[in-house]
Amino acid sequence: MTAKLGAGWIATASDIEGAVAAMTDMQERRRAAGRETEPIDAVVLTGGAILEEGEPADSPRAIAQAGPRAAMLLHRAADAALAGLPMMAPMPPSVAETVAGYVELARKFTPQGAHYLENHRGHLMFVKPEERPFVTAELIRRTTYTATERELRERFAALAEAGYSEIAVQIVPGQEHAIEDWGRIRRAFA
Repeated sequence: MTAKLGAGWIATASDIEGAVAAMTDMQERRRAAGRETEPIDAVVLTGGAILEEGEPADSPRAIAQAGPRAAMLLHRAADAALAGLPMMAPMPPSVAETVAGYVELARKFTPQGAHYLENHRGHLMFVKPEERPFVTAELIRRTTYTATERELRERFAALAEAGYSEIAVQIVPGQEHAIEDWGRIRRAFA
């Protein structure tokens, strides 16, 4: 529908490969709809944290800023498993065991039949204490834009080269000061 209407498009992509693949797919769909010559307003919607040199991806600051976005994979996996459905996207092997552990935890959420109430408590706002063991450095690296400023500039340049016109980074409650950090990267592309 987005391609047929030539509408703006928001992609949720956590890595460059996935974002490029999504853009390629959208461009193919636009081509099939006869809109390949029209400019595309394409946004990557994501979350993350700008790490200091040597700061781990699971530092307290990174957990606070990027952890809620990373936990979305856990929430989606639990929803799918508890509904008896397959995951919509392939699970990165490096986090499969972590995600499986979270799904087992989610099976115990109450009330039974409405596990989603606990599963999504804090969704995109904070990391719940019981899910913290599953929000690992690897999960954050795989599902968010959490890296040093230099690395993020390189990633964002690759997104622009792929055809994205904007990157929207979710700032979670209590981390509003991160706007200044992200502003530094924004100014690098002005």
